[in-house]
Amino acid sequence: MACDASTIIRLVAAHLRESAPISWIGADLDFTGVVFDNGTDFTGAVFSDGRVWFGGAVFSGGRVSFNDAEFSGGQVDFTRVADWSHPPIDLPAQAPGLDLPPQPVARSVEEDTEQTKTGDGAGSPEPMP
Repeated sequence: MACDASTIIRLVAAHLRESAPISWIGADLDFTGVVFDNGTDFTGAVFSDGRVWFGGAVFSGGRVSFNDAEFSGGQVDFTRVADWSHPPIDLPAQAPGLDLPPQPVARSVEEDTEQTKTGDGAGSPEPMP
């Protein structure tokens, strides 16, 4: 029986909930290169201990939700995602062990015009890795 990536991701998310008969809470998980384009529901997932890595992951479509997820330790690292064009919803801005990618800084037209005149790149946002 074949199994697609969205089924596997759904299975992993289910094991990260306190209600899971077999818990993977606190396990190290590696989502390197995973494409989250069909939506994923991490609602109620618990991230404590362990390391969850999203390096190279693609968030390019679909609804990925972290509603009521608990970030209480360990490390959940989104800093090196490959595509953040449709970021997950319901991620807290800050939580213990949660590392988000740098967000582009919104700049005014006046700031862009002044930088063009002076050639000063100071303060311009860093590109995403």
